[in-house]
This record gives sequence, C-alpha cells and structure tokens, in this order.
Amino acid sequence: MLQSFIFFVCGILLPLFLIVNGLIFGVRERFFYILHPIQASKDIMKGKGGFKALSLALAGTLGIGNIVGVSSAILMGGGGSVFWMILSALVAMSIKYAETFFAVRYKRVKGGISYGGAPYYVKEAFQGKKGIFLACAFAILCMGNSLITGNLVQINGVKDIFPLDPVLMGLSFALFFLVVYSKGTEKISSFTAVVIPLLTSAHIIISLAIILSNFAHVPRIFAQILYEAFNFKSAICGVGSYSILTALRYGVSRGILSNEAGCGTSPIAHASSDNSPHIQGCLGVFEVFFDTVVLCTLTALVILLYGKSSLSPISLVLDAYGHYFGIFGRWFIKISCIIYAYSTVLSQFYYGDKSLSFISDNKKLHVAFAFLYAIVSLISPLIPSDTMWLLSDINVSILIFFNITVLNFIYRKNDA
Repeated sequence: MLQSFIFFVCGILLPLFLIVNGLIFGVRERFFYILHPIQASKDIMKGKGGFKALSLALAGTLGIGNIVGVSSAILMGGGGSVFWMILSALVAMSIKYAETFFAVRYKRVKGGISYGGAPYYVKEAFQGKKGIFLACAFAILCMGNSLITGNLVQINGVKDIFPLDPVLMGLSFALFFLVVYSKGTEKISSFTAVVIPLLTSAHIIISLAIILSNFAHVPRIFAQILYEAFNFKSAICGVGSYSILTALRYGVSRGILSNEAGCGTSPIAHASSDNSPHIQGCLGVFEVFFDTVVLCTLTALVILLYGKSSLSPISLVLDAYGHYFGIFGRWFIKISCIIYAYSTVLSQFYYGDKSLSFISDNKKLHVAFAFLYAIVSLISPLIPSDTMWLLSDINVSILIFFNITVLNFIYRKNDA
C-alpha cells in the first residue's frame, strides 16, 4: 500500500507537477534560454564572482546521481528513463532560473559576504509570523535534505565500489568531513572550485571517446530510448503502461536527484555570488543543462552502448566503462564516485549549515549539526539501498512541492 502511494506521488504527481510548472515558468520567462541561447551565454560571460558559487552548486549536484543514479534509472525504468531525464531537465531549467533569481534578489549581505537561499525568499513571500514559520520549516527540510540526499545517498551509493567493511567506509567519510569542517565551511567552495572542473572534464573526455568510437550504434540507442519512452502499442495493449510510468518516474526522479532543480537547495550556493539575479539565474540554467543534459546523457549512452544488464547500478556502470577501457575504466569510475560523493557531502553540508543559520546563529547548534552529519556519514553504508532511495524520493518530492508552490506565489506577487 505504501509503495503504491509513493509510486503514485513520485511517479505520476511529481513529474506532472514539475512539467506543468516548468512550462508555466518558461512562459513567464519567455523561454529565453532556449529561444535566445547566444544572448543567455553572453549574459553569463558578463558575470563576475559567480564561478565559485557555480562550482559549489555543481559540486552539490554533480554527485553519485550522475553515475549510479543514471544506471539505477536505466535498470529500473529502461532506456526510456533517459528521455524523461532529459525532458525533465529541459523543463526544470525555468524553475532553476526562478529559484536562483529570487535567491539572489532577496539575499542578505553581512561583512561584505553575500548569503541567502530559499528560506529567505519564502520569508519575503509571506511576510509576518506566517512567513517566518514557513521559512523555518523550509530551512529544516533543507537540513534534512543535506542529511539524506547529500550525505546518506552519496555514501551509500559507493559502498559497493571497494571491498571495505561498511563501518570502515563510513568512518573514513566521517573523518574526512570533520577534517574539512575544522578548516571552516568557507573552505568548501575553494576545494570544490578546483576538484570538480578537473574530474568533470576527465569524465566528459572518456565518455565521448567511448561514444565516438561506437558512433555507428548511437542512432540505434536513441531509437531504443524513444521506443521505450513511448511504447504506445504496448501501453494500449495494457502491457507497457506500467513500464512507461516506471520510466517516467525513475527518469524524472533521478534527473532531479542529479540537478536538484526545484528543490530550493542549490540557490543557497548561488546566493553567495555578487552577480545580478538574471546573470546568476542564467548560471543556474547552465548548471541544470550541464549536469543532466550533458553529463547524465553521456553516462547513459555509454551504459546503453554496453547493452548488458547487471544486478546493481554500480556494477552496471563499472562493467560498461570497464568494457571499453579495461581496468583503467573501472578504476576511473571508482575514483570518480568517491570524489563526487565526497564533494557532494561537503557541499550539501554547506547548504544544511546555511539553512540552520537562517534559524539560529548559535555556534553550539551548528557544531551539533556537524556531528550529526558525521554520524549519518558513519551509518550510511549500513542502510539498505531500497530504504535509501525511498527516503530520497520522499524528501525530494516534499521539497519540490513546497518550493515550487512558493515560487508561484512570488511570481504572482511580483506581477500584481
């Protein structure tokens, strides 16, 4: 019963809610990023001081979802899930622009340092006690997201990569986190600004090398993706309808897990920029495009070109890259997963810590949250994968429903 309800919410309501509101927001924004991509690119180039904010945001989104999340979507929903992953990203770009735009517009500046995020525009939208209550509630949800999606999912997703004792792996992540935390949260953006671009460039080069060397098979793969996404003949016969819903659910949910569009979390990073709301909003759009349309698609194509199945998502992606690059391919994916996971753990803690700052500046509370974060890192490998994905889907769904509803209210308030 519970599984059916969650499938209905995450597999039907959430995709529809995301797509409908993405189209509504896109109309408000006149789909400038699709109709005028050159001008949007020029606007991005005008920006200053946004690189660290973008790197921090990308570190929070370029995580295990780009590798294990993609293979999980394909295992669960077939090749059709890739289509829905890309479509959800294209639609969600308008939502990412909106949440980034308003995060920068309603940011605060203290001691020359900019800060803000969804809790701040939630408070601005509703004003008074109601605004404070809803903003605090959203801040708590963001803290929960950092613990679940940003910590539990990342570490749990790499537990099968190395034959380490789960407790030892959790302890390693917890200790590494505490080491960086002891240096100060602002050091996190400096770390991610160096590591993420290098690792991502390597992932693109290796994936493109595999795809281009097998380019003759690429049209067949795209045909497979479209056929499995829209297998109407089977749906009419009553056989494929569940498969289509499954592809829709996992394509959208894993895409959201990867790019976080609509969750209201990455705007916390974007709010630290000194750019104008529009320019930083364009960077937010680029974040979604680069994360899902580029990186997730490249990973998916390599897996589908490999063409075989596996018992687990991590085994599938390891086998796919290992098939083409041997032991180097397998080790590259292993190391990438570890670094992506660790970077996301750090970045998502930054989001959680900044969300807590909205509620209280009490240093003891922040230290307590850091140790809670370390404890979750410690126990993450012990949590069953099914439970982990279930918690993640529920958490992300609540954030999206909450955040997009608020963004709609702000848009109407600004239009009035």
